[in-house]
Amino acid sequence: KTYGISLTILSLLLGRVWSDCISISKLEKRVDNWVDDVPYSHVINHTWGYPTDCSGFVSWALKTDLKKAFEYGADEHSTSIEVEDMHFGDVAVHVFDKNGHDCDVDDFPPSTKDGFQNTTSLNIPEISGHIYFFDHWNDAEKKQFWAYESSSTQDQTEECLNDKGLITKYSCLNHYVVKDVKEVKKWQKEKCKSKEYGYVTGGAKRLNSDLICENE
Repeated sequence: KTYGISLTILSLLLGRVWSDCISISKLEKRVDNWVDDVPYSHVINHTWGYPTDCSGFVSWALKTDLKKAFEYGADEHSTSIEVEDMHFGDVAVHVFDKNGHDCDVDDFPPSTKDGFQNTTSLNIPEISGHIYFFDHWNDAEKKQFWAYESSSTQDQTEECLNDKGLITKYSCLNHYVVKDVKEVKKWQKEKCKSKEYGYVTGGAKRLNSDLICENE
C-alpha cells in the first residue's frame, strides 16, 4: 500500500518499506529513545531516518513506512476506542483543516489528487493533523495520562514556543508529558474526508494488527 507518490519515493530512498508488525515489548524499548534529545523537524534526520515531527516519531517507533498524522486516523490503520480504554501503544489523533476546523475534500481545489494538494514547491497534505503515543494513566479517575510526543507547540517550554526556526526547532525536544483527557475527548468529535481513505477521524485510537502485533 502506498500513500501518494512523494511518500512512496521517500520510503524507497530511505529503505523503510516495512511489512511486519511490532510487538508491544519492542515498542516499549523504542518509544522513549527520542525523549529530551531529538528536536522537532520536518527534515529527515540522518540518524533516525525519518522526519522528527509527530508523525515521523510515531512511524519510526512503529518501524513502519512514513505516514502523515491524519493517516493514522483512517480505518485502514486504526480503530476508534473509548478514551478510558486507552493503554500503552494506543495513540491520540487530531485531524483538522488549515484553519483548525473539521475538513472535507470539497474544501480543496480541483488540483488535489491522491491525498495531496499540489503547490508550486511542496506537496502539502490535504488534511493537517497531530499524533502522539499514550503511555499510562496518571490517576485512578483517568483524568490525566502520560504521553510520548514530538511537537513544536503542544505542552512545550517557553524556549520552544519562542524558537523561530522555520523547518527545524532545536529548542523543541521530543518529550514525555502529562496530558489532560479532555483534549482527546474533544478530538473524538473530529472527522475529515480524505480522497484516499474516505473519512478519517480523531480521538483515541488502537492501531491495527499490521502495525502492532496482537500477540507477542
